[in-house]
Amino acid sequence: MIIILHSSPIIVIHIQPDFAYETCSTPLSQSGRCRFVQHCARQEIIATLNAFVSYACPIGSDYMGVCCPDNTQPTVDIVLHLKVSQIDFMDLIDTLGCGELMKQTTRIVGGVPADKGEWPWMAALLRDKTDQYCGGVLITDQHILTASHCVDNFKPEELTVRLGEYDFSQVSEARRDFGAEAIYMHESYDRRTYKNDIALIKLKTKATFNSDIWPICLPPSNVVLEGQSAFVTGWGTTSYSGQASDVLLEVILPIWALADCQKAYTQPISEQQLCAGYKAGGKDSCQGDSGGPLMYQMSTGRWAVVGVVSWGIRCAEKDKPGVYTRVTSYSDWIKAKVLS
Repeated sequence: MIIILHSSPIIVIHIQPDFAYETCSTPLSQSGRCRFVQHCARQEIIATLNAFVSYACPIGSDYMGVCCPDNTQPTVDIVLHLKVSQIDFMDLIDTLGCGELMKQTTRIVGGVPADKGEWPWMAALLRDKTDQYCGGVLITDQHILTASHCVDNFKPEELTVRLGEYDFSQVSEARRDFGAEAIYMHESYDRRTYKNDIALIKLKTKATFNSDIWPICLPPSNVVLEGQSAFVTGWGTTSYSGQASDVLLEVILPIWALADCQKAYTQPISEQQLCAGYKAGGKDSCQGDSGGPLMYQMSTGRWAVVGVVSWGIRCAEKDKPGVYTRVTSYSDWIKAKVLS
């Protein structure tokens, strides 16, 4: 992306060479070409962030420009002065096409292999560059959301993040490995109770988006999840202490009411957590799935990560749902870390 959001009250636009890319049509039905915004700094485009987004168009798979009306005089060295209060980070991410599937898939549920390319935001965390031990999910072109217990005591240089993976037993041109530049564990993470079990990994280099690598949305703060169904994916074991799966697996799970989850466990379950699973057991996330996403399809058709796999009693036990970190409880924390 060319938009770099900072905690200071400006948005800085990186200087890119001027070039007229694909043809496009502006919100006012003017014909134009997609160009980097510093070369098309028209007032109607740079007045507000919403205006900028309405003119936005993709430049290749890595960058975003604006639909610049024909015969616009080029400009350079543009800095857009927008107050941080004007920037809704979640709205910006949502506007840029997160959570949309690039491939048509046939979804089969119940702890079975996912279709290849079905979950392009899925990340595998590797130690020693080959040993997959946890999952995560891509939320920007440089940030992975995961669980704190997955990165506890890890140094960035000890961690590899793989995107575009599907089957570990097969070599794939789609997979990409990334080093970690920084690891952000939640400051109040409790190793004993798994409270605040959430973390972000900043990649050393930005991911190039394509049909196999694509970010998922963050959920709106008012999303109602109890009574809904959501998907969990991972390469974890198919039974407690069992063998990990080479192929990415998926399962659909009902989300419990908080009160029911609190009754199921003797240890406290807070509003910053949520539970999902079948009362009869039999289907669940398991070892190796930790840090992976609990995903909910919103009314727009886009997918959002609403939970992070945290802990449970063994796997798929009767009346013992999996416990997830509730992502909406950490929206401000995620925003602060991404913008830092």
